[in-house]
Amino acid sequence: HETGAIEATGHKVCTVESPDGKLTPALVESVLAGHNGTEHMVLPRMVYISDTTEIGTVYTRAELAALRQAGLYRLYLGVETGSDALLKAVNKGDTAEEMLEAGRRIVTAGFDLWVMVILGLAGPGEASREHILSTAAMINAMKPRHLSALTFMAKPGTPMGEAAARGAFTMLTPAELLEETKLLLEHLNVEPLHFTSDHASNYLPLKGTLPDDTARMTAAIDSALAGDTPMRPEWMRGL
Repeated sequence: HETGAIEATGHKVCTVESPDGKLTPALVESVLAGHNGTEHMVLPRMVYISDTTEIGTVYTRAELAALRQAGLYRLYLGVETGSDALLKAVNKGDTAEEMLEAGRRIVTAGFDLWVMVILGLAGPGEASREHILSTAAMINAMKPRHLSALTFMAKPGTPMGEAAARGAFTMLTPAELLEETKLLLEHLNVEPLHFTSDHASNYLPLKGTLPDDTARMTAAIDSALAGDTPMRPEWMRGL
């Protein structure tokens, strides 16, 4: 589905056969060799890897370092949450410790790491607070350069979507989601950290650099909670 979305915007995905699901500089060079840059061919400009890979293998520090040396610059990591219990509940397939180790390997290899987390994933109450505090603790230990906080949306036909539909999972209100965002901002201490919460799923677009913009973004949240700043209406939200 993700590669289909990429091609739907006019980009071409070049696949590479690999015995263990991993890309190496040599494999990337083999693709480039087939696109010789004449006026009739477009030279590939971006390399996309997944760690863990689609077949479950994991890049070593040396393998990541080799890709970085070859020119791969930025890696994205879908952490979702720092809570072990919540990772298990949503069938992420990784523990919090494994997520943290993956992030540290990426940073140590010299990559510009961009992490994504999901607001509202735990539901309301104490579970919400534990989700945010454990996530902030993981980010502080991992030290990425970028952090994006998206918002959970219950998709029909998925286990969590069905749970929400029958009342077994409680979705957070817009106000509760903003409180989660504020709690997250208050407990992050990575400096500097480029923070965004401006995905189509979010009720209040936020973007800034921590710690310089922390006060401005928390003030924007307070303004929205007080009803002085409008939030994104439901019909404008999406995945």
